[in-house]
Amino acid sequence: MMRPAHLCRILAIPMAMLLVVSLARTAHGLLGCDGITRTDFIVPADGEPRFLEINTLPGLTAASISPKAAAAAGVDFTSLIAMLIEMAREKARAAQSRKL
Repeated sequence: MMRPAHLCRILAIPMAMLLVVSLARTAHGLLGCDGITRTDFIVPADGEPRFLEINTLPGLTAASISPKAAAAAGVDFTSLIAMLIEMAREKARAAQSRKL
C-alpha cells in the first residue's frame, strides 16, 4: 500500500503517529470541522507533537495530500469526490430539515 510521503516519516515512530492521528481527530471535532481537513503538526526531537494548523480546504489535485491519503486507504479519486458530494448533500438536507 502506497502512503503519502508526508506520513511516511512519522510511520517510523508508531506511538507518535497514533498520538498525532488522535490529536488531529480531536481538533477536527472540537473545531466543528467536517469533510476533509488537513491537520499539520511538527514532531521535534523530543517526540512531543506540536499542533500547527488545520486546513479546512486542502487541495484535491493529483499532487495534493488528500487524494493520496484516500488512495492509501483504498479510495480512488472518483469515489472520494462522490463521498464529498454526498456528505455535502446530507449536510444541506439536514440544514433544510432544521428550517422546517
